[in-house]
Amino acid sequence: MDTIKRLSSNPLVQEVSISAVVQALIWWIVGHQHVGTATVTIGTNGQLILASLFLGAAAYLVVKRHFLSRVGPILAAAAGALIVLSLHHQNLLLLIGLFPCVTLILMCIPKLDLQTEFGLIILGMGFALSFPIIFFYATHRFLSIQFLWELMPLMASYWFFYEPEFITRPKNWLWTLITPLILAILLLSLPLSWRSITAIILVIVTWFGRPFVANRYHFIMTTLLQLAFTLILY
Repeated sequence: MDTIKRLSSNPLVQEVSISAVVQALIWWIVGHQHVGTATVTIGTNGQLILASLFLGAAAYLVVKRHFLSRVGPILAAAAGALIVLSLHHQNLLLLIGLFPCVTLILMCIPKLDLQTEFGLIILGMGFALSFPIIFFYATHRFLSIQFLWELMPLMASYWFFYEPEFITRPKNWLWTLITPLILAILLLSLPLSWRSITAIILVIVTWFGRPFVANRYHFIMTTLLQLAFTLILY
């Protein structure tokens, strides 16, 4: 019990846990739009949910620790193993699910230079096009062009919210304008509603408020803001 209490009071454990749960919630919310009758077993769903929690924790450790974490890649590999167990009969979904896991692992190899704008683009694609697609297909047994298009703002939101963790060099300041602009354009391409307008306002407030958030809390605040963005839009 004492060990559990010490772990639960550890700030790092708290932040990793929050990040894991929030990230899994984002994927779950987006992937369960227009929910119908589920057609997969509870066991498979349980494995996928656990994999999403592992991947969310890995994302925090890898990105927040500036790609130097040793535990992060292990958690990403564990998420990949659970995905293989759940989706080994569905090759396309298996590849989609493994993509972000492999990306996080490769990001911890400095020679690959994935800690840059290119890495940000790849990670955003992997996170937005993996678990949301898997959860959606697991529930509906089909994919639609409309649903895939609705994932584009989510992908751009990863570029926007994660951008400060990747773009740290002053000469790349232009990226701080490009990512919110892309996100705003994608939001405006959706049918105009209170959801899209509120999401745009959240993006603007986040962009202006970033300089006033201490680095210590920057990533966890970003994670919570992205959850708010997801709840508003989806």
